[in-house]
Amino acid sequence: MAEHPEVVFVGGVAHSGSSLVAGLLEAHPGLTPLSVAAPLHTDDRGLPALLAGQVGLEEFVGRFRERWGSTDQGAIDAELDRFREAYYRDPLSACRELFSSLTAPERGAGGLVDTSPGNLRQAQTLVRLFPEARFVHVVRDGRDVAASPAGRDGTRLAAGVRGWASSLREIDAAVRGEEDGAEHPVRAERLEVVVLDRLVAGDRETPYSGLLRLLGLEDDPAMRSYCDRRLGPREVGRGRWRERARGPAAWALTRRYRRTLDELAREENHAAGPLLAAYEELE
Repeated sequence: MAEHPEVVFVGGVAHSGSSLVAGLLEAHPGLTPLSVAAPLHTDDRGLPALLAGQVGLEEFVGRFRERWGSTDQGAIDAELDRFREAYYRDPLSACRELFSSLTAPERGAGGLVDTSPGNLRQAQTLVRLFPEARFVHVVRDGRDVAASPAGRDGTRLAAGVRGWASSLREIDAAVRGEEDGAEHPVRAERLEVVVLDRLVAGDRETPYSGLLRLLGLEDDPAMRSYCDRRLGPREVGRGRWRERARGPAAWALTRRYRRTLDELAREENHAAGPLLAAYEELE
C-alpha cells in the first residue's frame, strides 16, 4: 500500500454485503478497520455539507463538538481552533487534516478500510478530499437485497427491487461525478465492483483477484480463511428471496429483476455489467 492511499472506501446499497467484503480486506495484515463512531466525512451535515456550503463553519464546529467530540475537551478545542484557521486558507486541506487527526490513533504501517454509510453516495466529496483513494462498490442480487428487510412477502419484493435499482442509480451518479454540475468522478482504475454472489457461489477467483489488484496487495492466507468461514451461500443468506416468493410470484419477480438489469445496462450503470454476468452465471 506504500504508493496507494491510506483509506479504502467500501460501500453499496444497504443489505448488499459491504461489511462482509470489508471484513475480507481487514483480514489482510496490511489493512486496519476504521472505527469512527460518527463518520464526519459522509454524514449529511458533516464535511460534504460544509464544502458544499449547506452548513456554515460555525454550525459545523458546533455539530462536531456534539457528535464527534471526545472527553478530552481541551484537545478538541485546540484541534477545532487549528481547523478554523486553516479552513479559510485552504478548505480541502483543512478538512483532510481534520479527518487525519481523528484517524491518527488507528493508523498503522498499512491502510485503513472504511465502511461508513454513504461512502459511495459521497464519492464526489471523498475524491476531492482523497484523490488517491480506492473505492469498492459491493453489489448483490437485487432480489436478495429486496428480501432483507423483515416482513416483505412475494408481492412486495418487486417494490424492493425498484428501490434497489433507484439506489444503484444514485450511487452511479455520484461515482460518475454528474450531480449538480460537479466533475469529480471516481476513475475506473480506482474503483472495483464486487458482486457478493460470485464471491460466495460462483467464480470466486475473479472478484477476489480484482480486489487484490485494486489495492496492490499480495494474496494472504488470512483472507482465504475468511472466505472459507464467512463467505458461503448459507452464511450470507444467498437465495433468501425464494423463501418469500414461490411459484408464479417467483417467476414474476425474476422477470422483473432481469428487466431491471437490462434497464440499468442500457443506462450504462457501472454496476450493471458485473450484475448481469453474475446473474447469467448463477441463475
